[in-house]
Amino acid sequence: MENEDRMNASGMSGGAYPGYGDEIVTARSAEPDPALSDLAQAPPARKKKSRGKFNIIDLAIIILLVAAAAMIVYAYFPGLFSGRSGRAAGALIEYRVTFEKVPAGTAGLIAAGGKVTDPDGRLLGKVVSATEEKHREYVYSETSGAVVAAYSDDLSDLTLTISAEALQTRGALEAGGVRISVGAVYYVITPDFEGQGRCRSLTVAD
Repeated sequence: MENEDRMNASGMSGGAYPGYGDEIVTARSAEPDPALSDLAQAPPARKKKSRGKFNIIDLAIIILLVAAAAMIVYAYFPGLFSGRSGRAAGALIEYRVTFEKVPAGTAGLIAAGGKVTDPDGRLLGKVVSATEEKHREYVYSETSGAVVAAYSDDLSDLTLTISAEALQTRGALEAGGVRISVGAVYYVITPDFEGQGRCRSLTVAD
């Protein structure tokens, strides 16, 4: 009995763990604070972007850019700035149209002063003169081993010089509503001739 009392006194009561007595301590995890949880889930505050102030230097730069753009447009497209009142300026023009491979002697059949129209009947001007030269083609010569010009005795290249009262609108010249420009192809009809040719030159009278 004496040994049992000593054992009980040393903490071996009821089969408990030696050295810890009868009390069992249970550790509990701390519950999160709702306020702190909300702060952790809240998105970070966005910083407001600072906006630069519009000053006189910015305005000056914009004005210079607009002026430079206007000068470039005027340099390449001067017709855009003409005729703002809606009126087209009149001009007397003279242009030449060349017709290739026409029968030799055709120029002598065309009288000056004849009206020049297109297939739709639009007036393109009147004939000033008609000239021709032998049609020329370049061929390879086996004799010389080079490319040489060969002239035809039966075919000619006919050139009509035509004058017209034109209207200058937006930088373009128009006769009878048809735009006249170098390099353009026209089908013309005169009292003595008709054919398709290409405009080789264009001049405007002072």
